[in-house]
Amino acid sequence: MALVLGFGLTLTMSSFKGEKRLVAWYFIGTNLSDATTAGFYTQTPTPAQISTCGNPSPTKPCRLNTPDDVDTESDLSAYFLEPAHDTPAEIFTQSATKKP
Repeated sequence: MALVLGFGLTLTMSSFKGEKRLVAWYFIGTNLSDATTAGFYTQTPTPAQISTCGNPSPTKPCRLNTPDDVDTESDLSAYFLEPAHDTPAEIFTQSATKKP
């Protein structure tokens, strides 16, 4: 019985190890050119700011998911300096949802 409980605990604990948490940032800017400026993002958007997310004719990012260690505006600024995230077009492509 103890062996079964031990195995179950190990399986449960190891299943949480690989899980990655993400931080959702919402773009509140009005121009795609602002997509790499951390000041144009918030983690707590108003309903009006996200009401157009998922629009079928998008031109800007809406929600950008980042690793869990990118959780402050300063971290987001540094994130935008990395080559994979340093242009508005890359951010637009990588955003989880988009808006007009």
